[in-house]
Amino acid sequence: MSEAENVEILKRAYAAFSQGDIAGLLQMYAPDAAQDVPAVQDLPWAGSWHGHAEMRRFFDTIAQAEEVLDFRQHEFIAQRDRVVVLGTLRARVKATSRVWETRFVHAFTLRDGTIQKIEIYFDTHAAAEAYRT
Repeated sequence: MSEAENVEILKRAYAAFSQGDIAGLLQMYAPDAAQDVPAVQDLPWAGSWHGHAEMRRFFDTIAQAEEVLDFRQHEFIAQRDRVVVLGTLRARVKATSRVWETRFVHAFTLRDGTIQKIEIYFDTHAAAEAYRT
């Protein structure tokens, strides 16, 4: 796929997430997709996730843990099968009622028009403070 096509796939993926269409979002993932989220104490969606079933649990876990208040993608940077997305997130942790904000970097690898791998980077200190009980 071209770099522009890869960016369009990811724009559709972010739109599906924002609309709560997790089933549609998961159709954009390769069956053996992998995702890595930094380990953060008390963060229930941290860790490595593999395959559709685990990805479904990942999105369910986020929905149970947080209310996303603002989630914006500001820039898509593509090179061959890699796309890096720069954005911002603002969310309220349901267990603590704390709001946290972060800039994020999502580094994607796409293969044959599907999301193969995601590496997620964000302000882990802000997340830990928001989730701390």
